[in-house]
Amino acid sequence: MSRTIGQSVDLVLGTDLFIDRCVAIDFGRRRYSLSPSGTFQGGAGWKVLPVSRGDKQELLTLVTLPHGGPVSMMVDTGNSNALIVSQAVLQDRALAEGRPQSSALIAGVDGVQTAGLVTIDGVQFGGLTLDGIPSIAMPRWLPARAVGNVGLPLIAQFDVVFDISSSRLWVRPLRKAQRLPLLKDRSGLGLQADRSALVVVHVARGSPAARDDWVVGTRIVAVNGQRINGGYTHGQLWKWRFDRPGTVVKLLLDTGRIVPLELEDYY
Repeated sequence: MSRTIGQSVDLVLGTDLFIDRCVAIDFGRRRYSLSPSGTFQGGAGWKVLPVSRGDKQELLTLVTLPHGGPVSMMVDTGNSNALIVSQAVLQDRALAEGRPQSSALIAGVDGVQTAGLVTIDGVQFGGLTLDGIPSIAMPRWLPARAVGNVGLPLIAQFDVVFDISSSRLWVRPLRKAQRLPLLKDRSGLGLQADRSALVVVHVARGSPAARDDWVVGTRIVAVNGQRINGGYTHGQLWKWRFDRPGTVVKLLLDTGRIVPLELEDYY
């Protein structure tokens, strides 16, 4: 696992660790601690959220989306997307009304599907109202007891204490400078990395890549002069798609052609 993600992994927090324990994750200081269940009682700035289990033991809590009351959503620290909602709730709550939408290729337990992309404002979670959340709208959504998924980027806006055995999730908002950025793709390229190239697997609707007529199957072998290799996801190079609007990225194809791509907000 350490070799796969490019840094040392000393411990994997599995489900068993959460039984009869409080698991505290301090995102601001990058540390965690363990204590017996029921011993954490909060304090200044802390808010307790009720949690329950879904049909497949997934962790559920309440999140308030715009244009309505709280809804049940999964809490998933293994999800790199800030927010996922079902296409049905996106339409019922008019979450995309007046906003540009795009597309993304998403792989999950039910296979690969083309999902929607939209930026959502006014999501209330843990005492914070969060704007500008890059969100995925899934046309096929399997969990019966939840309408979406709160992922790690959104969870990491807080210090958190999981006390699952006591059906509690404690959260405390971090200072803005400590919060993980809510990364937003500005290229429109869905990419799959191999040992020597980034392979285009999807071109997002209405994106800079679509405007420039990129096609699925194109192979990128270098980004701004840096060659793609097995360490692409280990350093900082992978972040090029999330740079500021107006940034021009030079992409070298396996044909030898250099193609400039100007980043912009497209959803």
